[in-house]
Amino acid sequence: MTPTLTPIEISALQLFKSVAVRFLKGGAAGMSASLLLITIHAPTTWSELSTALVALSYAAITGFVSGGILATEKYYNWSDTPSTTP
Repeated sequence: MTPTLTPIEISALQLFKSVAVRFLKGGAAGMSASLLLITIHAPTTWSELSTALVALSYAAITGFVSGGILATEKYYNWSDTPSTTP
């Protein structure tokens, strides 16, 4: 027998999916925006490679902080009924 989901469980899954997608989209957008400001040249030594990796990690941190903020906003402004206003 396959279990059926209640409307509350379906709503919770939709909320989770919506918040997760917002987090990933915000993270990708934040990382892209941060990487536009960072110039990474081709590393030729280990110290240049570590500098490049630090720059990439800063971009990832910045991106996922912005993604977290957007996901939190989505969570607190969630409504089960879609808006009908254009």
